[in-house]
Amino acid sequence: MKKQSARVFTLLLGTVLLTGAVFLIAVPPLTAATADQLSQSTIDAASQAFDSAEDIFQRIKELINEENDPNADEDAEPDMEEAERGLHELEGYSDRLDELLSDLSGLPDDLDSSEGKTVLAVKDYLIMLKDMSSDMIEGNRYGITLYTTVMAMTFSDDDYHDIASLADRIYTGAEEALSIMQQTTPPVFLEIAHEDLRVRIQEFKEFAEDFKLAGEMEDWLRIYSCIYRMRRIEMVFTQCAENLGSDADLQIKQMEYRLNGPITLLHDELSRNLDLLKTT
Repeated sequence: MKKQSARVFTLLLGTVLLTGAVFLIAVPPLTAATADQLSQSTIDAASQAFDSAEDIFQRIKELINEENDPNADEDAEPDMEEAERGLHELEGYSDRLDELLSDLSGLPDDLDSSEGKTVLAVKDYLIMLKDMSSDMIEGNRYGITLYTTVMAMTFSDDDYHDIASLADRIYTGAEEALSIMQQTTPPVFLEIAHEDLRVRIQEFKEFAEDFKLAGEMEDWLRIYSCIYRMRRIEMVFTQCAENLGSDADLQIKQMEYRLNGPITLLHDELSRNLDLLKTT
């Protein structure tokens, strides 16, 4: 099979050479000066892509620093409009990085030449930024979804004057929250905490059914038992939410390490080297 494949390739190559004979004669040989021009053109294209990503790099650093700001007010009410704008901003960065990578797709990215190594390094850098922005997009999307879930479960029992209406409100909120949770794919690092939270919401829904039944029966022993059960579910629910928040905080710390470590290191090396290559 190998000989046959080689033969087919030889025949195809011969056909190409014959049909392109005039073209080949007309093209002047590649001189050293021409090679230098091509190399410099490659370096310039890589440098342009790197420079175009600078604002994205700086903005992502700002966003990560904001997330890790120890002076931030953790009790402040989330601004969903601002969160949506931030998500849209990150999606724009991701699309822009895809464009920059596409611009470099036709350039040499081997380890056999200085320009090839440079293009490869710039690609690696852009891919790192793309991965970082993708992780932030995923986290932000989930955060918005989680906030919507919690809001569906948020209400004051002071607004309800009988057990049936309160039980119906708890049931409706839990059902809505469950629908959101079941349609949401969490980031991998939040899968366990996500499932724990979903189970707690399911328990709220089941509790609401029993609570309504106890009220209809006017069975005060059952009613008080349900109230105790609800307090216990609330405590576990709160702990699950805190665990989820801790997992998210850990991921943000890992993002900060990636950004200030490997990504910044490669960024600074490329900045120095490209400046030298552009002036030579």
